[in-house]
Amino acid sequence: MNNGKYEEVYALFTDTLKSAITCDKLKNNLEEQLKGAGDYDSFQSTSVIGQKEKSTGDDCAIAVLVTKYASKTKTYTVSFDSDMNINGFYIK
Repeated sequence: MNNGKYEEVYALFTDTLKSAITCDKLKNNLEEQLKGAGDYDSFQSTSVIGQKEKSTGDDCAIAVLVTKYASKTKTYTVSFDSDMNINGFYIK
């Protein structure tokens, strides 16, 4: 995401997630979230946990990436299904 390759990340989204958001909307939302953050610096911390999805009981993984930019720190939370497709993507 930090290099503007939104289409490559979007291609990893599950069909369900793709039906909820278009690639253009993803790009616009991320640009808005990162406005004023400055250039990417580094990952301050990362963690990954495995768990079961509440609605289906399927295995999933959740990655939390605390990311430092020149002026702000942002936290990405990305969830993956058992096929390593992205089924959740949040930034704050």
